[in-house]
Amino acid sequence: MNKAFSDTGIVIKITDFGEADRFVDLVSKDHGLVNLIAKGARRITSRKASHLDLLNLVKFQVARGRSPQILIQAELIEPHLDLKNNLKMARTSFYLAEILNSLLAPEQPDTELFISLKNYLNRLNQLGDKNDSRQLSTDFQLYLLRHLGFPEPKATSPEAIMNHFEEITSRKIHSRTLNLLT
Repeated sequence: MNKAFSDTGIVIKITDFGEADRFVDLVSKDHGLVNLIAKGARRITSRKASHLDLLNLVKFQVARGRSPQILIQAELIEPHLDLKNNLKMARTSFYLAEILNSLLAPEQPDTELFISLKNYLNRLNQLGDKNDSRQLSTDFQLYLLRHLGFPEPKATSPEAIMNHFEEITSRKIHSRTLNLLT
C-alpha cells in the first residue's frame, strides 16, 4: 500500500477509462513519473476536469492506496495556453511528452528533469511564433538523452533525433505524424 502525498507535476498523458474516470500520467517534482486514476474527472461537475489537460502544470494530492493511486485533488498552476494555441509548438510538446512517458521509469524521483521540463515549457510558451523554438526543442531533446544516460545520435537534425528516440524506445512515436493545418 502506497502512502498519500502532495506534489507538483506536469500532465504528459491522459487516457479515458470507464464512463467517468481518467488515467493521468504526470512528471512530478518529488516522485518522478506517476500514474494515477482521477475518479469522476470526465463528469461535467468535476472540479478536476479542467485542471487535468495535457502539458498543464498542476499541484495535486494523491490518496493512500494500491497502484494506480487515486488523484483526489488538482489545482492548476500554469496552463501554457500560448503553447497549446500554436499547432507546431503543441505538436512538438506532445512529441516530447510521448517520449518522456516511454523513457521514464515510474516513481523514480528526478527533480532536475522536472525543473528542466518546466523551464522548457515556460520558454516555449513565451516564444510565440518565433523560429527559435526548433533550436530550443533540439537542445532539450539532446539534454534529455544525456540526462537519462542514452548516447546522442550521430546527426542532430530534428529528423535524426526523432529516429534515434524511436530506436531507443523500440516503438513508433505517434505524435510526430500529427497533421498541421498550415
